[in-house]
Amino acid sequence: MAAGMILIAVLFVISRWQSRTGRVYLKNLTLRSEGEGFDSVWLQDEFQKQWAAGTGKGDGDGDGQERGDTFAAWTQCRKETVQASGGGGNSIVDITAVYGSTGCVFPVGADVTASDPNGCILGRRLAEELFGSGRAIGEKLVWRGQEWTVREIVERPSELCILQVSEMKDKPDFDRISVALSEGTDRRRAGEEFLLRHGLAGQLLRWDYLYELGWLEEMIPSSWSDFDSWKENFREHGRALRLVRTTERSAVEETGLTFQRRGRILMICGILLTAAGLVAIGRSHAKKGKAG
Repeated sequence: MAAGMILIAVLFVISRWQSRTGRVYLKNLTLRSEGEGFDSVWLQDEFQKQWAAGTGKGDGDGDGQERGDTFAAWTQCRKETVQASGGGGNSIVDITAVYGSTGCVFPVGADVTASDPNGCILGRRLAEELFGSGRAIGEKLVWRGQEWTVREIVERPSELCILQVSEMKDKPDFDRISVALSEGTDRRRAGEEFLLRHGLAGQLLRWDYLYELGWLEEMIPSSWSDFDSWKENFREHGRALRLVRTTERSAVEETGLTFQRRGRILMICGILLTAAGLVAIGRSHAKKGKAG
């Protein structure tokens, strides 16, 4: 019995750790362009404002509130060839090309900012394939004829390749924007306000809809008797849920969701074992009662 209780406790602790880790990977809000990509001229102008401010924030709006947003534009370049500089190893991987702070896209690694235009972050397995060792910080890799210097090696995603492309000659089209959010921020409101403030056509990728029940609070209209608002809120949730289920995921997003899935599985196992234990205890007491 004691061993069973210890096992259940361990399952719940690991489940909680898995879920928390998953939330860290997915803590920022990502928006997907409704077109082929976000306007490059607008992006350049916005990032120049950020970098000129020196804090990643834009100018104030005159009433004590900051109008600026800390965000990064990025895209996933699938099945690209990267090679260790100097003729070393090469590999075909998915490249996450980031324009702006990489911390907005990958919040668990080093923040390679635009002031480090040739910096990159690699997963350990990819580093070993390219350089023969996971200790590759300072090494250089080549992608599309340009060099990047490795700033950090991470354990997961193991084949991660994030490149800072702020000064890349021929930048790809950026179809995603990740906005840094503080803990407890209303994601729906933050996303809608960001799009409205910048005049962008985009969709919110609500990964949290796949693993949290907090969305139920978003369904509640200002007036409980407003049935039309109830219906529209649930319709909007359904559309957002279909979007995140069908949209292409980056390595970072998939890693965060994998942690969440593991956390749920372990939580369910813990609940089932607890229920089985309670049933066994009940039966044991029943037998003792009949014997008495």
